[in-house]
Amino acid sequence: QGGIFYVVPQGMYLTYAGARRILNSVSPGSYPKFCGLEIVYSEHFPAGWQGNFVTCDFRANRVVRFAVDEQGSGYVTRSMPDLLRTTNVTFRPIDVKLGPDGALYIADWSNPIIQHGEVDFRDPRRDRVHGRIWRVAYKGGKTAGKMDLIKASNTELLNHLLSPNAWNERQARRVLIERAQSSPNSLETVKMDLVKWKNQDFNDPALREMASLRAVWMLQALDLVNQVNFAAVEELLRTSSARGLEIRLVFPASPNLGAIRRKCSKFLGK
Repeated sequence: QGGIFYVVPQGMYLTYAGARRILNSVSPGSYPKFCGLEIVYSEHFPAGWQGNFVTCDFRANRVVRFAVDEQGSGYVTRSMPDLLRTTNVTFRPIDVKLGPDGALYIADWSNPIIQHGEVDFRDPRRDRVHGRIWRVAYKGGKTAGKMDLIKASNTELLNHLLSPNAWNERQARRVLIERAQSSPNSLETVKMDLVKWKNQDFNDPALREMASLRAVWMLQALDLVNQVNFAAVEELLRTSSARGLEIRLVFPASPNLGAIRRKCSKFLGK
């Protein structure tokens, strides 16, 4: 059994020998082992694609797509039409990622043989030279413009945390982390700008909730989550989108998080 799985600290899965319990896949049915994963958040693709999982079935020379739905306290996937499939046996997709233009980029190992021991390592069909990168774009889709994040202010980078394009959000967070780590003064500046940004007046309640969530994630990335008070996250814990936040706060073993872990657990009735 393969498919899409939760990633949980200390989780035990199908191949874990001697496990008392295992964490099952969120993909009903039988699937092969996939390789690489991207979650589509990009204005380049239509609304029906947002939040879809794209992953690589390198054995079957295809790239597959799953829609994701909430089910109880968790999630379940639905198989969607393949993103890409070919009869060319040299197509071995091993990773997929969104690019700065919003399109998907697929790393193709480009080898007719899978690196398993049943095929002789001296087999002349083994390709030790070639590899390919494929760009998959949606016809007529919006192409994201270029950004110079290095020159952007902290506030501009923080605004990118709310971008509908996942690449923008990830890279903006990365630049903020690098700035904060450059010196103690820089860390304090990023922290102050983050608090000011989070406390601004967001007219849209959904946007305000998302900003609060992104702010707590940013504090965690800066190793400042112990400075988050429970009042700042209580509103988030009332929403389904904060499930991941609760897990991030409750499970880490840092003693500085003891009080907020206990309050979160009590609040959620766990």
